[in-house]
Amino acid sequence: MATISFSIPDDVKAAFGHEFLGQDRRAIVARLMRQAAEDTAQRRGREEAFRLLTERASSADRSPAKQSSRPARSAVRDGSSSTRASSSNGCFKIMPSPWKATQSS
Repeated sequence: MATISFSIPDDVKAAFGHEFLGQDRRAIVARLMRQAAEDTAQRRGREEAFRLLTERASSADRSPAKQSSRPARSAVRDGSSSTRASSSNGCFKIMPSPWKATQSS
């Protein structure tokens, strides 16, 4: 077992002594240190997961397939019938609609 020696403020020592009166202080300090180490590791893991997810979302926003499908999606959303989306190998292309309205005189 290792020994650690460090100084703490008097008010922290008094509060600790008051809250944990009659308990094994070494076991409590060990438990608190273990909990602090676990909390820090979890925080780092969450930060890394957040970083990876935001990188993926950012790169997905710039993907060629997503960018080329935006005009097709907006045309469908707007009810435009002059264009249609065609997919070839996962990439979208905007093509003229074969159902163009004929004008009558």
